[in-house]
Amino acid sequence: MGRNIGAGIAGVVIAGLLVWIVEKIGHAVYPPPFGLDFADPDAMRAYIAMLPLGALLFVAAAWFIGTVGGTFAACKLGTARRFIFALVVGGFMLVATAINLVMIPHPMWFSALGIAGIVFGAWLGLKLSGGALPEAESGRPARTASRTTTATVAGRTIPVACRSRATGKAMKPSARTHR
Repeated sequence: MGRNIGAGIAGVVIAGLLVWIVEKIGHAVYPPPFGLDFADPDAMRAYIAMLPLGALLFVAAAWFIGTVGGTFAACKLGTARRFIFALVVGGFMLVATAINLVMIPHPMWFSALGIAGIVFGAWLGLKLSGGALPEAESGRPARTASRTTTATVAGRTIPVACRSRATGKAMKPSARTHR
């Protein structure tokens, strides 16, 4: 339990650090005007309105990269179902992004891109870590293992009994596995 909580916290911290690093790189490429007060909402609105496309894409990329990296790290560090870590890190990033988008108005296309990037980033981090969606949500039927008992009759191996481990019911011959 403690390892999973730590993994979730580590994933969120790693996501935040990656966002900070990529945004720092973006500020180096597109430096803000000298004397800009980041705490002043009116100054930030004016600044966002004049930003070039590349500067906005750096921010969206930061959110995406942070979500992928944080989700991947949490999934690898934790022992619980990996989907839970994708929800934790992705959910944290969505909440932080929503707060940012409400406090500082951005273009509508950027808001949609940022939110979609976070959702896709959480999914990609989950997939890269080897995780999968839960069976109920993936639309795939649950896989059941089967055991086949065989007998040798006249030099030929044939299945004698085949029962599903999941249900205990006999399986159809086409579903049998032969050893």
